[in-house]
Amino acid sequence: MKMLDVKTLGMENPGVPRPPANQRDTIDEKLEVWKREIPDLDIRTEGIVDRVGVIQKFLRRTHDETLEQFGLNWGETKVLGSLRYGGPP
Repeated sequence: MKMLDVKTLGMENPGVPRPPANQRDTIDEKLEVWKREIPDLDIRTEGIVDRVGVIQKFLRRTHDETLEQFGLNWGETKVLGSLRYGGPP
């Protein structure tokens, strides 16, 4: 089964070139500090959660930029979606 590598946003697949495993980012640095403070902490899970948060921020920012092109914001889009799917146009 293939899995998404949330650090590099690539599929974990031996046939696909990937950055070196020892390539570090700011989340790795933060996790080192937490690991010293809480030795039993599951840093792999924490890393996944933190990286998913980064992805979420990126998606939200790009979504907001797209909505702005149409003069809309997130809340207005949710209302329009509720109205559209709530019954006939």
